[in-house]
Amino acid sequence: MSALTIPRGEHCDVVVAAEDGMAIVWQFYVQALDVGFRVLVDGVESPTFSKRIDTLDGMVDGTLEHGGDARLVCLQWDNSYSRLRAKDVLYRVMSVPTATLHVAREAANEYQIKYNHPVHNSSSTRHLDRPSTIMPSLPEGHDASSMHDALAQRLERAVADTVAVFMTQPDTPLHAGSARPLILALEAILRHGVKPTSKMASCPPEEFYFGFLVETRNVLRDDAGVVSDAELFAPPLFMRYLGWGRARAYLCFALNRHMLHRALEVAVFNLIKRRSVVARYYDPSRALLAHYDTAQRTLACLTALYGVSFNLTPLQDDFASTAATFPPNLYQSHASDAFVTSRQLLSIGGDVAFYQGTTTHMDEFKAIQDCTPARYLCLATPPVQVTIPRGSRVCIPLHMDDPTTLVAVVQFQVTRHSIGVGFTTNPIKELVDPLQPVEGDAWVELTLRLERPIPQLQLVLDNSHSMLRTKAVTYRLVVTSRERYASAWACCAEVAHVICWKQVIHRSLEWSSKHMEAMLHEEQQWLRPRSPPPPSSSTTLTGPPSPG
Repeated sequence: MSALTIPRGEHCDVVVAAEDGMAIVWQFYVQALDVGFRVLVDGVESPTFSKRIDTLDGMVDGTLEHGGDARLVCLQWDNSYSRLRAKDVLYRVMSVPTATLHVAREAANEYQIKYNHPVHNSSSTRHLDRPSTIMPSLPEGHDASSMHDALAQRLERAVADTVAVFMTQPDTPLHAGSARPLILALEAILRHGVKPTSKMASCPPEEFYFGFLVETRNVLRDDAGVVSDAELFAPPLFMRYLGWGRARAYLCFALNRHMLHRALEVAVFNLIKRRSVVARYYDPSRALLAHYDTAQRTLACLTALYGVSFNLTPLQDDFASTAATFPPNLYQSHASDAFVTSRQLLSIGGDVAFYQGTTTHMDEFKAIQDCTPARYLCLATPPVQVTIPRGSRVCIPLHMDDPTTLVAVVQFQVTRHSIGVGFTTNPIKELVDPLQPVEGDAWVELTLRLERPIPQLQLVLDNSHSMLRTKAVTYRLVVTSRERYASAWACCAEVAHVICWKQVIHRSLEWSSKHMEAMLHEEQQWLRPRSPPPPSSSTTLTGPPSPG
């Protein structure tokens, strides 16, 4: 497959000449995040193929047939809406005879009839004629059956892709990069309709369905130690907020020991029959696992993983993250939750949180430590430089006097020295908040959230404690609404999850490379010709006895 990088804020085109009697067939895979996709025929967009494609959709395919004169078909990947990241796409495009395409479709239809897949039979359209995008979730307005179909299709595609990857190198166990779509599809099913009021709610940030997975040992004669190992597993202190907890460890152990089919098909079916157990963890009206027939059809595809080998190691460290460098927004379940390190502003109503970021460029999103709403919202905002004379202070108006401007985010950097940071409504009176000392060359981020508008509120940069030095400060300030802040919070959480997976996959690839080298070395040792052993030094050859 060919590789294509779409820069942020731009789009890339692949143009193919279509001929009479030929069809254009394409496949592509988004390696991270999402990208827009559309098809233009002679410059006219075809609405059938226009959609947003996510990396969780797996391999996306499509077909365009025409007749008549040759035309130009343009496949366009659109990243113009993204201000943060370039997107990488692997794709292939081919032109095939229409007759060949029809034969392939008939074969696919016979396969669906033979194996009676319920997901494909739910629609009268044929599998290759339907858009192959499978969204990870649907809006709340969709009914339960539509959500169940989407979850089932996502799992089926993940299983098929996992088997296909394993068959390319059947002697090498699959690592985290190859198993990621499968794990995320399984987690989406287990998370769907789960009750946040279950007994596991007292142990955040563990997934609420982990208690349901623990119940599987009550119906399995032998779970190969999967449940006990998952219960004893100690998740990394900070990465558990990015999904790497005991629930994901359970899935890793089950895949490694070929127990996933028994745990999630045999055991789960038995638990579903025990309605009291299911009702304890899931909403019977919404959850896929609460519907016996639907769950049975959905999880039946896991039998295809029986011969697939995995070597998945649950994440055990925090990638050098500490309490000081882990973004406070990643501790939160919702954008409106209180910060772990926040201070309440009782006099004006609100809270403020400080975070000392990295020394990297203020617009980069390369590490988990960079995934903060302040950095996201301040993108493309020009920095302002201000000089604070010794023994004085500088006040910066925030203009938070409107219900649509209740959140302020600030990035600032003090070179080699320290200042105090606070708030006031009147520069000649006392501050409404005690000064927070800030020092060092790293970018410091401040997030202020108000409960109501405060006219004339100002940010104070204080240098009154210094009688010797003038301080130079570079800052960027954005005042916005709660809704826009919540959107930035969600984007940063998603980017942090992707970066974490990327680091896990990179580590897995290193292990896979070492594993392949060891196998090759062992194979060479076995194929090396063996020389006959040398004669023993204690053995002496004597000739026949001499006559007489």
